[in-house]
Order: sequence, then structure tokens, then C-alpha cells
Amino acid sequence: MGLQNRFKDIHKNKLAFILGCGVSIKDIDLKILFPYVTMAVGESILLLEPTYFFSCDGSVKSEGMLDKAINYESTTVVLAGEFEYSEPEYNGKTYYRIPRKLNKKD
Repeated sequence: MGLQNRFKDIHKNKLAFILGCGVSIKDIDLKILFPYVTMAVGESILLLEPTYFFSCDGSVKSEGMLDKAINYESTTVVLAGEFEYSEPEYNGKTYYRIPRKLNKKD
């Protein structure tokens, strides 16, 4: 099953928030986002337990962000890969590795 089909309409009609890693994120009470779908990008994973964690940064492992995301039981991890879609494991949890350019089948 391709990634697009796996997640298609899974959160249809639900409010979602995408959190970047700019300095202004520290000015927000992130606890108010708990009931909503949240998508953390980059270092924002260090501030909350999101529904999804996305990164295309190669340093995600060395800076502890992947370990943090993987340890959250309810967080789905999606990382950018090089060529093919895959579902590898890291510390016993499956995550999604997507190519930088998705094909129709992905």
C-alpha cells in the first residue's frame, strides 16, 4: 500500500496544526494543541508529542530528534529518503522513509 493511500482522509475534516522550529514557538502554550492533529517539523519535536514528525534533515539522528520522536508511542515518523519509499525500523518502531519526489504509486 502506498503512503498516499495509507493516510488518505485519515484526518478528514479535523483541525490540524503544523509546527515549525522558529523561536516564536516558545511563546505558545503547546498544551492547548493536545486534542488536535499536530505535525512537528525539525526541532519542534523537542517541545511536544505530536501526531506526526517530519524531517528532511540528515542530522535528525545525531541531534536526538529521531530518538525523541520514536519514543513517543503515538507519533508517526516520516523522514525524507533518497530514492525509494520504505518502512524501516529504528529502535523497534517502524517509520516511513519517503523519496524526495513521490511517484504516483507512493
